[in-house]
Amino acid sequence: MQPPRKNPGLITLIAQAFKQWFMGLSGTGKAWVVGIGVVVIFGALSGPPNSKDEVDAGKPASKTDLDAKRSSLGQPPKQPEQRGTGKRTRSQYIAEATQAYAAELDAAKLAARGDAPKPSEWDGICPEVNRYLKATLNDPDFDLVKCYEVLDLGEYWGQMVQYRARNGFGAKVMAVHLFLIQHGEVVRQVGDVKEIERLVEQKKKAEKLTVRKLGAALEKAQQEADSMVRKGILVKD
Repeated sequence: MQPPRKNPGLITLIAQAFKQWFMGLSGTGKAWVVGIGVVVIFGALSGPPNSKDEVDAGKPASKTDLDAKRSSLGQPPKQPEQRGTGKRTRSQYIAEATQAYAAELDAAKLAARGDAPKPSEWDGICPEVNRYLKATLNDPDFDLVKCYEVLDLGEYWGQMVQYRARNGFGAKVMAVHLFLIQHGEVVRQVGDVKEIERLVEQKKKAEKLTVRKLGAALEKAQQEADSMVRKGILVKD
């Protein structure tokens, strides 16, 4: 007596049906089915990310993460920018105020002496000095020996020039003079060494005075800026 036959399960029936369908496919169709199966199996094996690091890997870093990284590198956290307030910062006000005062000092110098003279590219003499020598020498045909760079002498521009020119007896003699220039004209000729040294010393004193004035202007601007911050006119850096 044979044992009773068991009815095939649902999975077995599906497998037999798939086998019959698969065997009836062409070679190309079988290749497509195999390829799709490989992709499905690979995706199942990969699975979802199993760690927080993998989940966060594709996300942009937050401000907290960036600050923590800067701290680990010994850098201070980045301060938020003052946006949308429409107000200047304290440092902006101080910089603008001191620059404006320095511009006032430069404007005062310009009003006193005019623009800087431009030496000739050929022989280095300023045209103002050249005109002055031709107009004042006994013989306008002088020999230029050496020209020095233009000097900033405060209320003057200056150029030292060494040249040979004829004296009242017709003999050519060597001369060295410092020519002081204002507004495109030589206003004075200095040949005494002590007088030249005095002018240079006077320029140094003027520079020291300018530094003190700028320092006072900076201190005043800082005090004004602090007061404006307290009143809410400026924002603190």
